[in-house]
Parts: sequence; C-alpha cells; structure tokens
Amino acid sequence: MMKTFILQTSVDWESLSERTPLASCIQVAAATSRSFVICACGYVTASVKSTANSLLSYKSSPNAPRLKCKPGTTSEQSPLLSNIRSDYLMPGYTHLQRAQPVRWGQWIMSHAASFKQDLERLRQVFERVNLSPLGCGALAGNVFGIDRDAIAAELGFSGITLNSMNTSGDRDFIIEFLTWNSIFTSHISRWAEDLILYSTSEFGFCRLSDLYSTGSSLMPNKKNADSLELLRGKSGRAFGQMAGLMMSVKGLPTCYNKDLQEGWEPMLDSVQTVLDSLGIANGVIATMTVRPERMLAALDKTMLATDVAEWLVRNGCPFREAHHISGRVVALSENTETPMDKLTLEQLQAIDSRFTADIVKAFEYESSVEAKSARGGTSRSAVLQQIQELHAILD
Repeated sequence: MMKTFILQTSVDWESLSERTPLASCIQVAAATSRSFVICACGYVTASVKSTANSLLSYKSSPNAPRLKCKPGTTSEQSPLLSNIRSDYLMPGYTHLQRAQPVRWGQWIMSHAASFKQDLERLRQVFERVNLSPLGCGALAGNVFGIDRDAIAAELGFSGITLNSMNTSGDRDFIIEFLTWNSIFTSHISRWAEDLILYSTSEFGFCRLSDLYSTGSSLMPNKKNADSLELLRGKSGRAFGQMAGLMMSVKGLPTCYNKDLQEGWEPMLDSVQTVLDSLGIANGVIATMTVRPERMLAALDKTMLATDVAEWLVRNGCPFREAHHISGRVVALSENTETPMDKLTLEQLQAIDSRFTADIVKAFEYESSVEAKSARGGTSRSAVLQQIQELHAILD
C-alpha cells in the first residue's frame, strides 16, 4: 500500500521546505507518522498472531481429533510446545496456592485467550487511526479545494480525519497504540511470571533451554530465567511510555504545539520492544521441555475438596452445607495425616451419613477435570474446542 511507501521513503525535509509551505511539511509529517502507526499495527498484529498460533500448536492426545497447526507445518514441525498433549494434568492456582486440578492445555489457553483479546484491540486501534490528515492545513483547512477523500483513497487510508483543528494537535493515534502496548505487555509479563515459577526447582513443571537462560557468575548450580525476567520487566517500560506521553499532552492548548514531538520516541521504542519481546517469547516456549511427571506429582488430594462438595450437592445436599462437610473431610485428612482418598467409608460417614461407596469417584483427578466440560472448561473436549475456536480466528 502507498502508506508503506510513505513510511519507507526518506523525505528531504530541507528541499521540501524550500518549495512548500511549512504547514504542508507538517501535514506530510503527520501523514507519515500516522502511516508508521498503521504499519506498526500490521506488523505487530502478524507477530501476535504468530505467538498465539504457536501457543496452540501442540500435539493433541492420541484419542482426540487432530488439530491443524500453522499453514505448511505439522505438529512435529510447528514451533512452540509441539510435544505438549492436552491430557497433562497439573495444579491450578489461586493466590499462588494449589486450588483445583486442570489441564496443561487449559493453562496454555488462558494466555492464548489474552492474546486473542489483544488482537481484537489492535484491530480496533487500526480502524481508528487509519485516517488521513492531509488537506487540513496548519489548523484551519485549505483554500484550494483539495479533495481529501481522493488523497486518502490514493494513499490507502480508510477515510479522513473530521476536524482540521483537532487533526493539527492530535496524538491520540500514538497514545492508543501505547495504551494497547501497555495491556499487551502486561499479558506477556504474566505469562513470563508463570513460566519463571514453573521452571524453578521448587515447581519443576518445565525446563528452559540454555539458549534462553543463564548461569550465575558465582554459583555453578544456578540456571536463571533471565529471558523471561527481561520480558516481565518490559511491561513497566511500556506503562511509563504511555503515561509519559499522556502527561505531555494533557495540558496543551488546541492545535499544534512542539511538545507533540515527544510522541515519537516512545512510539518507535514501543514498536521495537514489542516485536523483540514476541520473538523472545516464541523462542522460549519453542525450546523448553515440559515435565508432566512433575506436574502430576504436585497434585494433592485436598485439591479435590470442591469435588467432594459437588458430589454431595448432586446427592441432594445444599451447597453451603456441602461446603462445610467437605471442609471437615479436609480437616480429618490433615489431622490424621491420611490422604483424602485413603479415608475409610466409616470415617466419612462419621462426618455425614450421606456418604456412600460411590464417593470414591470424587477422589480421581481425571474425573475432576473431565467433569468441567462446559465451554471454556478444562475437560479434554472443552480445551480442544477452545483451541479450534482460536485457530478459526487466527487463520
């Protein structure tokens, strides 16, 4: 598109200013800056789609339908988690404490869903900024009957800005991208934080490649997730860039002021930062090793307390009462140092007579996970459905 040509063409500002009014130079600069933001939206959209696609490109379980990866690749060739199966079980956490069993695929989808929202926001930003400012003059418009719509169409814009004075002093198109980047990098940061935790010896759910981790300058035993820590830190940089530009423009009078040049540095830096971050994120997850045996070992039968309460509800017990009864079962397990699934039926019936031998089904991790079969849940079919829905959007 012509916008890309404008972006890539170096403008001889000195010779241009000799034959062109300054107001026209400013208009060309404004069109160029908008074109940069528009093109950046396109490049970043492609990169975010690539990362989201990569998160989804893992091999499904043997009994599940085969899912397609990025065009031209197979599950084995696809970067990022090609060795992952949706039936890996792991602890799900709230307040950083073990809560309920979930599938590894559900954890992946929790972040892929965030990337989906980021893609939708970025497309909305693109639609709002893809407007031509040309023909607005310095602030009052032009007297030569220039057809702004024709110029916009020729250059590949989807429309024109509404008001010449607003256009002269507008930097919303940069602020919108910086705001988007703040949200996006916060998602990257949370994803990185999870993997930092999961790759520690305390968790051990995954092992990072040496390509994306470093040793200690003193302690030979250390393997630090430096790449992920740097990704996590970039969110603070993005927040600062967005807030800094907002502070620069918040008190400006209407129309152009030189303060507006402060928008360029954070814009250029944020685009490069987000593209670099996506490249690193792809590399980290493409080369790491998942350790399902460590995930399974981290599960604890007390995580099935909610399933015990739900079993009671299905057998006619009000949930408030069932919650209390299940809590007593957990307390008995802890006080006697007996796993919940090893408690005898007599011990359970001493707490509540409604317990029957069928309660044993509530103490199975796989049964717990498969019971969450509603859309968005963590059963195998629900996870696969989420993956298919996102593939449809990304393709």
